[in-house]
Amino acid sequence: NTSKSFISSRPSQPKVWRGAALKKLGHLIRYNRTTDVDTDYYGYINDCNNFGADICLSIHRNSFNGSASGYESCIYANTGRTKILADALNAGMAAIGFENRGSKIRPDLAVLNSTTMDALLAEVGFIDNPADNALFANRYNDIVKCIANGILKALGLSQTAGNTTPSKPAEPNKTPVKKDLGHYG
Repeated sequence: NTSKSFISSRPSQPKVWRGAALKKLGHLIRYNRTTDVDTDYYGYINDCNNFGADICLSIHRNSFNGSASGYESCIYANTGRTKILADALNAGMAAIGFENRGSKIRPDLAVLNSTTMDALLAEVGFIDNPADNALFANRYNDIVKCIANGILKALGLSQTAGNTTPSKPAEPNKTPVKKDLGHYG
């Protein structure tokens, strides 16, 4: 019995969102976008529901004022597979080095209240925080494994996408090199 996951994210974001770690293990992955053009939001939710996914994961980078930082899981309710996935991602991202902002109950988000399966919106660091961006870039492979392992755990599967490396001690503050991250919104 093959599991199905529906992943929502912009294709221009790194391949973490492409689900290769899960595909290698034989899982079916479906994405809501193949280009960087915004899609009809409710159309993508209907597509997710019609696909019959076991889990819907919407992956984002947060933004606030340059001083906020960390990872958080936005969920409709802290129960079932959603709780297992949120707990795994919160702990895994903290082990990678992100501040653990915990799970936020967000019944107002359409991706959480209109999908027919367990769903989670992951905010993987703050895109306007240099330290979170450095962590995202330097620990990218660990983020990929953390997300894949969280999904596998939530589905009750014993498979693994591999271990993440322990968090490294923080480096002294350096002037970050600015990169063009493109438009996100």
